[in-house]
Amino acid sequence: MPMLRGQVAIITGAGSGIGRGGAVRFAAEGATVIVADLKPADAVVSEIQGSGGAAFGIEVDVAKAASVESMVDRVIDRFGKIDILWSNAGVQVNKPVETTTDEEYDRLMDVNFRGFFNCVRAIVPHMIKQRSGAILSTASIDGIIGEKNIAVYSATKGAILAMTRAMTADYSEHGIRVNTLCPGWIDTPINDPFFKNNPAAKALAASYQPVGRLGTPNDIAGVAAFLCSPDAGFVTGATIVIDGGITSTWLATPSETP
Repeated sequence: MPMLRGQVAIITGAGSGIGRGGAVRFAAEGATVIVADLKPADAVVSEIQGSGGAAFGIEVDVAKAASVESMVDRVIDRFGKIDILWSNAGVQVNKPVETTTDEEYDRLMDVNFRGFFNCVRAIVPHMIKQRSGAILSTASIDGIIGEKNIAVYSATKGAILAMTRAMTADYSEHGIRVNTLCPGWIDTPINDPFFKNNPAAKALAASYQPVGRLGTPNDIAGVAAFLCSPDAGFVTGATIVIDGGITSTWLATPSETP
């Protein structure tokens, strides 16, 4: 039996990359997937529907509370419940602190952290009412380890980890589980500044992972589906690292930054 059969799942940032991979996998596992993204994600919705899955798209700016609340109202009106939130939308700025502008700082905080906050605040009351729910977020290994030229981005991911731990204490009594994914180097559009038209950088990043390759959205999607399923009913407050072993061997990796 598909592990997410009958579940209604909102995935933000689902128009590409990890979010797209998750949306396709969740639908294959029987969920009705709300493909939420800043821009129309018609291609992802069509892909899912073409494979016999259930999905519809919603344009949402997670940095704006009103936009998130409107999305949640639409989903509740249509389906009457929200079983899963995967807060995955994110942006990246590759700079040290002293060259990060106020605008870049605000954008990072607003999308990566406030976006998570906005989604949780809007959805949790419905999960409390139904006394069940799974909340998943996409953080990063950069919330755990130190990497060059990415300090504010790392701070947003560390904040997600801290908020996840605290929410576990708040919501477990209501039947709500809260977990976080920490991907390593994944071959997705967010890493185009490093990899696009630069095979050497891509090969260097792949060499960092002891498994010898970059991760793919499918590597993340399977773990995410499990964490949001009943099979993970005793898993909450967890930080799940999906990085091909890089954080276990970080000090042994080359010093170059791709």
